[in-house]
Amino acid sequence: SFGGDDNDKGYYSTNQSWSSDGYSAGGSNKSKLRTHVLPNRQVIWDIAGNVAEWIDQIITAQENPEDASPGDEWLEFTDITKFKAFNYIRPSDSSLNSASGVGKVYTNVGTGGITVQTILRGGSYYREGSTSSGILSIDLSRPLSYSFYDTGFRCSYIP
Repeated sequence: SFGGDDNDKGYYSTNQSWSSDGYSAGGSNKSKLRTHVLPNRQVIWDIAGNVAEWIDQIITAQENPEDASPGDEWLEFTDITKFKAFNYIRPSDSSLNSASGVGKVYTNVGTGGITVQTILRGGSYYREGSTSSGILSIDLSRPLSYSFYDTGFRCSYIP
């Protein structure tokens, strides 16, 4: 159950409600919305957070996106100068960043020492309120053996 009107359904268990004030990453407004509506009007819950999700792809450190001074770091999409193998993650609007709710990219090209990495997308409840979580957020810093209670996977069904 929820305490508001139909606009508040996507805020279930967040103690937040719809606001026409706009979006502010980590704020008590639209950033707590747990749903995304696809062009076909289907609704997906918790895609940008709650549990970081495995992607069925592995990469090497050399394939990580980079900014002007590569390292092990969270990058804004607007700061990435070389997308390399990840050109497909580039937002269609080049001005979007974590303040817009798209999240960030965590790269592992510096001192991490992990040569083969997994890809985690979204974000976890462990980082709730963080600007690093978002619909386009990815973490490229984890080894193949990584496991943690805030990481899982999403089953998908295509009818």
